[in-house]
Amino acid sequence: MVRDKLLEFARDFGIDARTRLGTRVDDVREDADGSFVVISTDLATDEKITTSARFLCVTCGILTHDQWTLEERGVHVDRHFGGQVVQAAKLNGVDCPLGTMDLTDKKVVVLGSGSFAAEAFEAAERAGCDDITVVGRPRYRLVLPFSRQYTVSAIANAPFVPWSIRMRIALRYVKQNFYRPCNLLHWAPSGDPGDMDFSGQCNDAYFRLAYEGKLKCVVDDLFCLSDGTAYLRSGDSLPCDVVVCASGLKYNMSPSFLKSLGTDFTQLHNFAFLGRNPRIGCAADFLFAYVPYGPLRQLDMFFHAIACCDKGMEDQMRAALKPTPLPNHGEGYLSGGRMAGSYTFFEYEHWWSMSSKAVEARFEAMLRTLDVGRSPWAKLVLRAGFVYENTAEWFRCVRRSFVERRRFPVFGRGRGRGRSGSTGTAATATATAATAAAATTAKAPMTTGPKGPSADVRVTC
Repeated sequence: MVRDKLLEFARDFGIDARTRLGTRVDDVREDADGSFVVISTDLATDEKITTSARFLCVTCGILTHDQWTLEERGVHVDRHFGGQVVQAAKLNGVDCPLGTMDLTDKKVVVLGSGSFAAEAFEAAERAGCDDITVVGRPRYRLVLPFSRQYTVSAIANAPFVPWSIRMRIALRYVKQNFYRPCNLLHWAPSGDPGDMDFSGQCNDAYFRLAYEGKLKCVVDDLFCLSDGTAYLRSGDSLPCDVVVCASGLKYNMSPSFLKSLGTDFTQLHNFAFLGRNPRIGCAADFLFAYVPYGPLRQLDMFFHAIACCDKGMEDQMRAALKPTPLPNHGEGYLSGGRMAGSYTFFEYEHWWSMSSKAVEARFEAMLRTLDVGRSPWAKLVLRAGFVYENTAEWFRCVRRSFVERRRFPVFGRGRGRGRSGSTGTAATATATAATAAAATTAKAPMTTGPKGPSADVRVTC
């Protein structure tokens, strides 16, 4: 099904003849003239494929297929535990078994609080479980209600209102109308803006299941499983029959196929290029902050770089690229877990700042890229376009907020129509609501790329 959708998408844009699925990229080399040679393998036939390209866009992202295990998270699993331990996603070719298990009258503990965790406890509820406990570290990440995504976005995108005020109103709205009624205030972010962040999730299940008494959320750290019990570092314990490890995927900042180029995601420039090379772009979640607008903005910059290189302005574009590392995201030397890289979703420079610090940094980098080759008048038009797009987005959010408040229930009550999760089946939508908020000043029309299909475009997946 996924393959069919990808091919359908490629056909819509007229690049299906140059789209290869089921293909692994093994190596990329740069020639003396600045072009690239891509060596790949057809996974079905083991055939080696060589492709020449003038530009390279790396969209694989930084997540791997390797999940963190309980042992790697410092959890000791005693041989007398007696319960079942499963991973939240496919591991070594084996799918998560929650969807095929009968969990009636069973107790389930989920380690983690991200998207995998949400999918896991939703699957557990569908399998008959009504005693689910989520154990998460004290990260103070905001989870937004899917059924009120446009309402929150309308608050967060309000024009001419400082970011600090918008965030306080949005946070108060979610806390009073969702966290408090569901007894989840301890799970909500609080404190200094630099200590709070957005989880990247819009999910009704957290609130619906907690409201129904099926889900408890505990801020603690799991350290041992023994005798059918999960022991927490606080001294508390949780009886459990099934433990789900949903503590996320590992990161790979240095894909092996980029080794010959001497670059990787640690050498991010303008949040959209790998190294100081306008011919190597990237479009990936986390790097620009918040899907879907983040990757779209990266593509805006990359396509503009292509246009400038074609006009002989490659040196000017190269001069506009500045290092924009992500020091606070991920594990190891990128520890901190911040979705927006250097700053949290809530941080701002001054109380009167119209955007968060994360968005301001990316907006500055985007203008630095898109200004290359533009006249003063064109630069002014570009900025006016940002204002128009942001205002139009706010009006769309306001209009849709009235629709969702009328049509979609809260906590599974009422009559919902037309959306998964609105009649009791919880829906998970990653970074839909705060996407628009994060893009408050960074959203630009996609007018910098090529018009229509191009014979030079090749897609490898």
